[in-house]
Amino acid sequence: MDRRFAPLLLLLLVGADVQCGPTAQEVGTTVLVSAPIVHAITMAVLWGLCALWRRREPQLRFPWRPHVGIVAGLGVLGLAWAEAIEPELILAAVWIFGTAYLAVTLFTWRIWFAIRRDGRAFLLPSLVAIVLTLGPALALATGRYEDHITAIDVALLGWSLVGGWGVTPAALLLAWLAEGWWKRRRS
Repeated sequence: MDRRFAPLLLLLLVGADVQCGPTAQEVGTTVLVSAPIVHAITMAVLWGLCALWRRREPQLRFPWRPHVGIVAGLGVLGLAWAEAIEPELILAAVWIFGTAYLAVTLFTWRIWFAIRRDGRAFLLPSLVAIVLTLGPALALATGRYEDHITAIDVALLGWSLVGGWGVTPAALLLAWLAEGWWKRRRS
């Protein structure tokens, strides 16, 4: 079996007693290593939303320094686990984990932006996404769940359901872009 497709196949085997594909630790470490890439992509999306809304809300400033610090921190965390990764799983991790991370960030951003229209609305959602989506990867990477086949299944299923294989963040982003464009046009 081609190991690059193992995370996708594991979703089909939820609840099965046979462990095929990468181990829980390999999945966790691969997600941790891909986290800086995912956050950089998410940061670019948030910057685009900030630029779109800046015409209507001129006080908006994008918090570059904290985001660069987050990327650096995630990079250090990823380097701490880098020796145990499977390089061919990076793309799958960016796709499965990244879409969940982006979906949580976009959903949380819109809630926070409705409450408070300032630069923190473009920073705090990323912190929520780190806690909710990176937590399972950290737990898997420790190796404590190697004997629990369902731990990897639950993590992969959670990321897949939240991220919707890219459909969820794409729909949210299109909705928020349309809203921003519409309000920008009216101002």
